[in-house]
Amino acid sequence: MTRHGIDGSRMERGRRFIVAMAVLAAAAPVGLGVLGSWISAGGGAPPEDRPEYAIDKATLRTLIERAGSPVEEHRALSPMVGAFDGVTTLRSGPGASPITTRSIVSSSWMMEGRFVRMIGTPALDEELPIESMHVLGFDRRAGQYFCWSIDSTDTYGLVSRGTVDEADGAIVLHGRSESTGGTPEPFRQTILIESADRFTMRVWLRSSEGGRTDDPPDLRQGSRPSPQSGRGWFMAVESVYTRRP
Repeated sequence: MTRHGIDGSRMERGRRFIVAMAVLAAAAPVGLGVLGSWISAGGGAPPEDRPEYAIDKATLRTLIERAGSPVEEHRALSPMVGAFDGVTTLRSGPGASPITTRSIVSSSWMMEGRFVRMIGTPALDEELPIESMHVLGFDRRAGQYFCWSIDSTDTYGLVSRGTVDEADGAIVLHGRSESTGGTPEPFRQTILIESADRFTMRVWLRSSEGGRTDDPPDLRQGSRPSPQSGRGWFMAVESVYTRRP
């Protein structure tokens, strides 16, 4: 039986091939021979000796174009692409005095419109030089946005995933960070595209002062709650990005 002109078993082999490619590419640059052997699940025989695992480039390309092409959710991130001036407000806890830093951000599409990469560097006269990188995308399989983030304040990265809040159109993401004690600490991140020339990213952390630890920040406040949002959470980071002239 065929589907869209491609045999069903070949489609499944192609799907597994793409998954394996993503896993191995994330670990290290590898050749397709290594990849084929991995798919063979330890069979030991080279891919060319295992006809049941054969797949041609034309079939693989069709599968990639069908399952991995950008969609409308990717294009919705277009206002985040370009050069921006960033102003970030940091708070160490509820009611703490804020620290403000300034940055220059350059954002560009990656991999033919599948991901947005944001590179942040400190403004020339910034006293607290922090570098950062975010990669944003939309996972068609899960129907969710995601954000992968690293910066020069520490040696780890963060990943958050979520959907669009219909209340104000903000992308609302949730993730967990390993604390120094080894206990996962939840956080919430929002991305609000306010116009073609301005967007805001915010991060909420759990407060040690009251509030149920499993209570998320109030979504009905959208992306604009006060720094002390209550219910055991506080806004730790607020970054406002304005397109440069």
